[in-house]
Amino acid sequence: MTRWTELDPRSLALFRIMLGLLVLMDTVARLPYLRDFMTDEGVLPRLALVDSPYSDYWLSFHLGSGNLGGQITLSLLTAGLAVAMIAGYQTRLATIGCWLLVNSVQARNPFIGDRGDLQLSLLLLWAIFLPTDQVWCFKKSARPRSAPRLAVAGLVTQFASIYLFTAMLKTGDFWLARGDGLKFSLLSPMFAAPLASKLATLSDPVLRLLNYSVIAGELFVGLLLLSPFMVSLCRQMAVGLLLIFHLTVLATFSLGLFPLIGAVTPWVLLPREFWDRFQPPMENTQQAADSHWRLQARRAFLLALLVLSLLSNLSTLGLERPNWMSKLSSIVRVEQHWELFSPLPPINGYFRVVRLSPDGEEKVLFQGPPTTAHPQAQAFPGHRWKMLMLATIYPEFSFLREPVARVLARKFGNDSSGKIRYTFTLNPISEKGTFKPPVIQSLWREP
Repeated sequence: MTRWTELDPRSLALFRIMLGLLVLMDTVARLPYLRDFMTDEGVLPRLALVDSPYSDYWLSFHLGSGNLGGQITLSLLTAGLAVAMIAGYQTRLATIGCWLLVNSVQARNPFIGDRGDLQLSLLLLWAIFLPTDQVWCFKKSARPRSAPRLAVAGLVTQFASIYLFTAMLKTGDFWLARGDGLKFSLLSPMFAAPLASKLATLSDPVLRLLNYSVIAGELFVGLLLLSPFMVSLCRQMAVGLLLIFHLTVLATFSLGLFPLIGAVTPWVLLPREFWDRFQPPMENTQQAADSHWRLQARRAFLLALLVLSLLSNLSTLGLERPNWMSKLSSIVRVEQHWELFSPLPPINGYFRVVRLSPDGEEKVLFQGPPTTAHPQAQAFPGHRWKMLMLATIYPEFSFLREPVARVLARKFGNDSSGKIRYTFTLNPISEKGTFKPPVIQSLWREP
């Protein structure tokens, strides 16, 4: 029977392939926006990032070049390492390289990131310490080994934490008292896909039932993953439930790669009993032993990662940490928060970029996303543009507003005469769960 700290080599190999494919997909998806987001011609020149209080602790190789050619070169390098991971060639080095470059590109422009970026980074980190090159690879490891127990514990706990803390953060009137958090999430044009608008027309009792079912399901999956009993059955149930859940999220919400990451990466938890149904059980191979000091150092480091990860999650529930500990968590890339549409539903509203001609005529360059009141409005230029524009709503990120407005005006306008206006029309939701009159927020006006 599969033990709690055991992972099958075939599941680990599938995990490696899925991570490599996800890194490749992420890299390809960023290519059309390299100039906008990663160069000195875009919304966040290197000097603006370094001078801001949001410069990352992480060393970003992408800060080394401000031109498009340098960013393309780094993208090609990342893609090459992702292919090496998929093929299982120099797997450990390829995994380390992908982790370094994925964090590097995220640190170059942290304002376009989402929870999928965070999850991908965390899973790559734990994959470094797991033997994902035992089967299904171009070049198998010369040192057959089982997965370190602490690394398995860290990975399983990481998966469980995502769902447990996401559920525990769904508090307050919307999610617990009235149970209409899911309803208002479905009504948000920022993230809702076409299917969401149809689901939002369901009766309130049905939507409340679905609301509480989401919270209960997230808690249930998290506890399944942590269960030390009937490990094989619990993990197969959890993987199946997560696949169904994330495919539903993928069809309902526009969240970048996050639903896909959540759907395919838990396959690493499939126990050997699952695989043995389709092929003869694998023979046990003699494991290579590490030296005592190396083994102890690895255990100490993995334990530190696990503790820092748990404390980071607990801090979202109010646990106080020393400042040095939160900085250390950021440095080793285990700082994490899973407030997904909680405790408040996502923002409802739309953006406008207009140009006022010298004679006072207003020309709309961009208005989006489409809403009930404006069904013909434009979609965002891309998911990462959406995340960036959402960041500009908050006062602490006001330094982004002018470059965002100017780059959008350049993308959607064919002339440069007149002054630019950048606004956001908020459809606020009261604490009682009703829409209040729209509020137009002026984000930036050209002098």
